Amino acid sequence: MERMGRKCLFFVVIAAFMSSPLMAQQTPGSSADQAAAAEQEARFAQWRLQAPVGSGPYPAERIEDPTLSTHTLYEPRDLKGVPTALPIISFGNGGCRNTSIEFTAFLSELASHGYLVVAAGRNDVEFSAGMMPGTTTNSQPLQVTDAQQLVRGVDWAIAENARAGSRLFGKLDTKAIAYMGQSCGGLQALTASADPRTTTTVVLNSAYIDNLPPGIPKNALPERLPYTAFHAPMAFFIGGKTDIAYGNAKKAFADITTFPVFIANLGVGHTGAYPAPDKRWTSAVLAWLQWQLRGDKEAAKQFLGKDCGLCTDPAWSEVDSKNLH
Repeated sequence: MERMGRKCLFFVVIAAFMSSPLMAQQTPGSSADQAAAAEQEARFAQWRLQAPVGSGPYPAERIEDPTLSTHTLYEPRDLKGVPTALPIISFGNGGCRNTSIEFTAFLSELASHGYLVVAAGRNDVEFSAGMMPGTTTNSQPLQVTDAQQLVRGVDWAIAENARAGSRLFGKLDTKAIAYMGQSCGGLQALTASADPRTTTTVVLNSAYIDNLPPGIPKNALPERLPYTAFHAPMAFFIGGKTDIAYGNAKKAFADITTFPVFIANLGVGHTGAYPAPDKRWTSAVLAWLQWQLRGDKEAAKQFLGKDCGLCTDPAWSEVDSKNLH
């Protein structure tokens, strides 16, 4: 997904932020790189055939609904077995890729705890490890940087909740909406969070990028809004100092003053939390969702006060918050 030439400087500079670490898919590297790429492709092939069900109380399934051809859904298999309405998570993928295949296990895990995840893209869109404008073999875009793609997912979910005959009819909590995304998808989630319906924003390995090189096309990234444009509580989960988003996330946390914000680092790097997925990472994200979208006071203890759960967990570092109640 690189465009060679003058404008390609941008993609070279932020390739690590926007793309998979497995660049061996494009350029032959060391034997370790090639082995990692082969392992990833095998994992993706398995996930395309069947998504994991997650470890939560409500085994998940992945659905490509014909009425929403631009997104993929992750939801509990037995909707009737979930005793409460499902909060809605609108998810943007790393690299703003138009497929969620890289996050299949992570999103299935969230869904298995009683959430509807509306993820950008479809599995028949090819995964590509860089920033490549263009389309896949089925004429779908490889990348969608428009944050409105996430908003449209929420629009669809709310409409389905109200539509008689929909399998989601009356099953969703349309007052509990999270915008979430990883890397470039985190930028989508940030911008989408100007939506007044936003209950919370979860930013994974991401933050608005400062000091872009000169000559960057204005449409190369999701639209940047000032942090004053947002209102809902926001959490930044970052992969430590080796995460390309580390510096920008710290600056974002410092710049936010008008709404509650939380930040924490786990040393998994930019994309290391998602293949398994990492249970420490997923548990923290779930706890934030349980608190913000379900009002779970026990989950809130992971984030509130100087002795919060993540504050005292040695695996997590640089844990901080402002305006949390």
